[in-house]
Amino acid sequence: MPPSGEQKAKGLMATRDEVEAEIRGHLAAHGVCDAEIRVQQGPFGDWIVAVIAAAFEGRAPAERRRLALGDPPTRPTAWCDVLTPDEAKVAGALPADIESDDLPLWPDRLDRDPGDRGPVVFASDFDDDIKAPVLATFYSLRGGVGRTTALVMTARTLAARGRRVVAVDMDLEAPGLATLFGIKEEEIRADQGVTALLAALDSGGDDLDVTAHLIRVSEADDLYCLPAGRASARYAQRLALLDPASWYREDRNPLRRLLDLLKTGLPFAPDAILLDARTGLSGLSGPLLFDVPDIAIVVFFPHPQALHGTKALVQALGSARTTRPMAGQALAPEPRFIASPLPSGHSFEAYARRALEWVADWIEPINARRGPHPRLAETEITHLIEYGEVLAASDRPDADGKSALAYEPIADWIARVLPTEAEAAGPPTLADRKAEILAELSFPTGSAEQQDDLRTTFLETQSVRRALDPRVTLVRGRKGTGKTALFRRLADHSTARPIVVTAPQTLQSDWPWTWGRSEFEAVDRRLAATGASWETFWLFFILKRIEAALGHPPPAPERSSLPTIRALDDALKETDLDLHLQAELRAHDAALPPDTLLLFDGLDTGFGSAPNERRRRRDATQGLFGLAIDQAGGFKNLRFKIMLRDDIWRALNFDNKSHLYGREVSLVWRHRIDFLKLVLSHAMRAPSFVAVLSGEPSLDASGGISLDRWSEEQVRRAWSLLIGDRMKGSGTAFTANWVWNRLRDGNDDRNPRYLLMLFREVTKWEIQERQKTPYERSVLRPRSLERCLPQVSEAAFGALREEFSELDPVFDALNGQRTPLPAEQLKQANIQAELIELAREVGLISVYEGTDTEPVRYAVPEIYRLALNMRRKGQA
Repeated sequence: MPPSGEQKAKGLMATRDEVEAEIRGHLAAHGVCDAEIRVQQGPFGDWIVAVIAAAFEGRAPAERRRLALGDPPTRPTAWCDVLTPDEAKVAGALPADIESDDLPLWPDRLDRDPGDRGPVVFASDFDDDIKAPVLATFYSLRGGVGRTTALVMTARTLAARGRRVVAVDMDLEAPGLATLFGIKEEEIRADQGVTALLAALDSGGDDLDVTAHLIRVSEADDLYCLPAGRASARYAQRLALLDPASWYREDRNPLRRLLDLLKTGLPFAPDAILLDARTGLSGLSGPLLFDVPDIAIVVFFPHPQALHGTKALVQALGSARTTRPMAGQALAPEPRFIASPLPSGHSFEAYARRALEWVADWIEPINARRGPHPRLAETEITHLIEYGEVLAASDRPDADGKSALAYEPIADWIARVLPTEAEAAGPPTLADRKAEILAELSFPTGSAEQQDDLRTTFLETQSVRRALDPRVTLVRGRKGTGKTALFRRLADHSTARPIVVTAPQTLQSDWPWTWGRSEFEAVDRRLAATGASWETFWLFFILKRIEAALGHPPPAPERSSLPTIRALDDALKETDLDLHLQAELRAHDAALPPDTLLLFDGLDTGFGSAPNERRRRRDATQGLFGLAIDQAGGFKNLRFKIMLRDDIWRALNFDNKSHLYGREVSLVWRHRIDFLKLVLSHAMRAPSFVAVLSGEPSLDASGGISLDRWSEEQVRRAWSLLIGDRMKGSGTAFTANWVWNRLRDGNDDRNPRYLLMLFREVTKWEIQERQKTPYERSVLRPRSLERCLPQVSEAAFGALREEFSELDPVFDALNGQRTPLPAEQLKQANIQAELIELAREVGLISVYEGTDTEPVRYAVPEIYRLALNMRRKGQA
C-alpha cells in the first residue's frame, strides 16, 4: 500500500539518523542489539531500509519487518531488506546502499530539480571531444510521432556519410525497428536480439558474442541493427523476467554491460549507437534517458497532451547524470527535440512556433543551472519535420529519397560531437608555431580608410563583382559593408584611370582637396543667393576634378578650397552656365578613355550630421543623382559611380529615381563561403599561419593559387585549422554556421566589420586562455566565439544607434524584454508606425509571427539581442 499523506509528511520531517534511531529502538525492545542498519530517503517522502542482524535467523520475513519497523510501521518505506549476515553476502549491493540521486529511474528523476545535482554540464562544454561511440536515445512520451522513423533515417544518413552505426531496438514491448530497416521477421532467430542478451546478462552470463546478434542493414555502408528479438512465447517469458529497476540496486547491471559490449566487443569500432526507447514511463526508458546517453532526442507533436509530461521529462534530464564522466565532472544528457509530424500549409508555422516556445520553456530550468557554460537555445536544439505522405505510407524509409533531406539536421547533431575526418587524422602541427601565429594574427576593425593592407585582403564577392561593373551607377550598403573599400579598389586599381570627385575626409592624405562641411555650407549659401541648383554645382565641380586629374591647367596646391570656391563665384555670374558646363564636360568625355569612372564617396559624412547639414546632404545628393540620370545617356566614356549609405538613399526623393533600376547594387554578404574567405584573407597575412597551411596536402598557401580560386573544400580546411570545425556548448554547431547565423541581422544581412571584430576579440581571448589551458587542435578554439560575441554585439548596436538615432524610442522599448515579443507591445509603448517600419528596414527586428502587413510578433537578431539585454522567450 502506498504511504498516506500523513505518513509522507511524517517521513519528510525525519532525518536519516532519526529513522535509524527509531529502528534501533524497535529492535532493542525485542532484544536485538547487534544489527547493521542502512537507510536512504526515497523520492516521495518514504524510506529505503536494510537491516542485517544474526537474530533474524529462523524468522519469517514478515516477522523480521515487524521487529525492525514496528507494528504498525512508524515510517513509510519504499523498500525494506531484513537479512541475516549470510544472506546479505549472497545478496550483494542492496537498494539502501545506493543513493537515491544515483537512480536513473522515473520516480527518482521526476521528483528531482535540476539544481539538486549542481551545475548542468554537457560533454560539448569541453574543448576535447568525447570518445566514440556517441550514444543517442530516441524517445517520445507518446506514440505516433515518427520516433523510430527519425532514428532509421538518421542511422542511414550517418552511415551514408561513412560513419559506422549500430541501431538498437530497445522498445522491447513493441519491437519494430528491424522492420523499418527492411529486415523480415524470419531473418531474426528465436534466440537473437536485445531481450535474449539482457536475459543472459541478468542470469550471470558475460562471455557473449554480441556480433552474432547483429544484422547488417546495408552491404554498401557500415550500418547494423540489433533487433529486440522475435516475438514468441519464449520472448514474452524473457521479457517478463527483466526488471530494469532492480539492475540499479545490484552489483551487475545488464543494460550497462550490453552497451559496453557494443562499444568494445565488436570486430569494428562504432561511431554511433542509436537507441530506440519505449514510449511512456516504461521501466527501461528511464535508464535509456537518464543513465546511458550522450544525447537524448525527444520526439513530440506540439499538442496539449504532450505539454506537461514532456516538460517534466526535460526537467528530469537536467537532474540526470550519465555514465560518461569528463574532466572529472559528471555529465548530463544533452537534450535535443524533434517536433513531428507538423501539418503542411498555413498551419505549419503556427505549430512550429508553438513547438519552439514549448522547448524554450522546458529548458529554462536547465539554463538556470548552466553556470559559465553557454545557454541552450531552442532554435538550435529543435528540428521541425513536416508531414510527408510518401514517407508516412512507406514500409521502409529510404535515406536516398527526397524525404531524407528533412532528417539531415538530426544526423548533424550526432556527427557534430564526433571528430571530423580531418580531426580524426590528428591535430595540425601547431604546437611549435601557435604562439608565433597568435602574435602575427591581425584582424583590422576600423574603416576601409584606416586599412593599409586593403590591396592584399580585398575580397571580390558576387555583389562586389557586380559593383565593379562600370555600368553600375549606385553602390549602396549599410555602414561597414565595404563601400569605401570598393572605392579605394576602384581609385587605385581601375584599368582606366578614374576621376575621384569626392572622397572620405579621412583619406585627405591621398586626396588633399577633399571637401567637408565648411565647403559644402559655403556652396549652399551661394546656390541659395543665386538661385542655382545643386546639379549646376556638380557639373562645375566634376569639371574642376577632371581638369585637375588631366593636369590642364596645372593643378595648384589644393590644401585650400578657396580657389575653387572663388572660381564657383565667378562661374555663377555667367549666363547659360549649365549649357557652357555641359559642353565642356562632353568635350572631356569624348577625349577620355572608355569607362572612365567619376567616383563619389564620403557623401554620408562629408556634410556633417546636424539637422540643417543633413538637409543640405539630401538636397546635394538628390542633385547629384539628377545629374547622373540626365547626363548618363549622353556620355560616351564617362561613368558615374556613387557610393552611398542605405539610409540616405531611402530618404532621397527625386524625379526618375526608378531610372536607376538595374544600375544599382546593394553590398550584401549572402554567401557564407565569402565570409570565411574574408577572415582567411586577413589570417593569411600571418607568415606562420601560411607555413602551417603549406604543410597541408590539400592546400597551397604559398604558391600560385589565390584564395579567390580556392575550392569550398580548401576554404573549409583552412578555416578548420584557424578556428576548428565545431562549436562546443549548447548547439554543437559547425563554427562556420555559427558565425554566419550569429552575425546576421533581421534582414539576413551581415556586416564584414563585425566579422573581423569578432576574430580580433577571439584572438585576444585565445592568447590569454592559452596560458591557462593549452589547445593545439586549431589556432583559435571554437568556444572562444561564444565568449566574445557580446563585445561584438555591443559594437554593432552602438553603430546602429549612432546611424539611426531616431530609433531611440524603439531601442528603449526593446531593452530588457524577451524575444520574440508581441507587436502590440511596441504599439502600447507609443512607438510610431514609421519607426517600427524603419526598425524592420535596418534589420533591428523582423516578423516572427504573422505577415508583413499584419505582424503578430517580432524577433530581434542575436547581433543586437545581447547588447539590448534581451532574453529569448523561455529564458529566466
